[in-house]
Amino acid sequence: CIWYKTAKNKLCNGATRKSNIIHAQLRMKCSNLNHHLYVLHVIESPFCIFCNNIMEDNFHYLFVCPLYHVERNVLFSQVNNILMNKDTLTVNILLNGSDYLPVKKNAEIIQLVENYIHDTGRFQT
Repeated sequence: CIWYKTAKNKLCNGATRKSNIIHAQLRMKCSNLNHHLYVLHVIESPFCIFCNNIMEDNFHYLFVCPLYHVERNVLFSQVNNILMNKDTLTVNILLNGSDYLPVKKNAEIIQLVENYIHDTGRFQT
């Protein structure tokens, strides 16, 4: 019998359970974004319904789609305050955190991204 307690990943506790699950799906590229569904052979087109002929992937959702312009500005402003010029904002940082920040700061980024996920309403069913 092994008597130890496994360490819980502090970056897995997000805003809400639903946004935390969606964040994990974005990391694994198996979310309800059209490109993810297309790769999984669930739908016939990987393109954003709003943007036409632009693939709806993580980058598009987090950085480009004009539908989420207001929410994105809030997210970028808050995350850039945390990064304080120590790192360039990338999809990887938004999905996984930064190698240059302590766990507490990365947890804050994860929380902000999950707020963005919630606020955009993109994954509402």
